[in-house]
Amino acid sequence: LESDPRSKLLVIHTGVRLLELTSHKNIGCEFRLCQEGVALLVEQGLMRRQLVRVPISDLVLMHQKRNQIRVDEFTPETAAQLRSGDVHPGCFAVVSEMPVQDGSGAAQEGVVAARAHELVCAAMLLPKGSVDMLVSKTESQSFVMWIGTLGISATCAEQSDAHLSGRGAAAASGSG
Repeated sequence: LESDPRSKLLVIHTGVRLLELTSHKNIGCEFRLCQEGVALLVEQGLMRRQLVRVPISDLVLMHQKRNQIRVDEFTPETAAQLRSGDVHPGCFAVVSEMPVQDGSGAAQEGVVAARAHELVCAAMLLPKGSVDMLVSKTESQSFVMWIGTLGISATCAEQSDAHLSGRGAAAASGSG
C-alpha cells in the first residue's frame, strides 16, 4: 500500500506486531509477546525457548482464570515445564494441540491434530511463580465459548482431563 494524497489515503502501520513494551516490572525484559504475532513466531520456528506445550485442559484453565494462576493449578506435566528452569520469568508461548474430530464430533484417542490445529497464545510467568495470560478478556471469553461448543469445558485441569479421557473411552466403546 502506498499513500495517495489525491484520495487522502495515509498508510500509518502495516504488518504484524510481535513485541511491545510491557508494564510488568521485575521480569528481566522490557518487552512482551503480542498475541497477534506469537503464532507466527512459533509456526516459523523462530521461538524455541520460552515455549511450553500444554494439554487443552491447561489452556482452558488459563483462559478461564486469566490472571494470577498458580503453577500448582496446572497438570503435573505443565507445572514441571514451568518449574524446570527452561522457562524464565517473563513472556512465553503456550502451545496446545486440539484432538482430531471425526464426523461424529468425538475425539479420536491417540490421534494428534495437524500443525494447523495448534492453538497458540502468549502468557507471562511472574517471578512469584504465577502465570498471567497476555490475551484480551474478549478473546479469552470467545475461546471458552468456542471450546465449549466442542464439548470441552472445565473449571480446573483435573476435571478437564477426566472429561477428555471419558470421551475417549466412550468413543472407543462406540457409545456416547
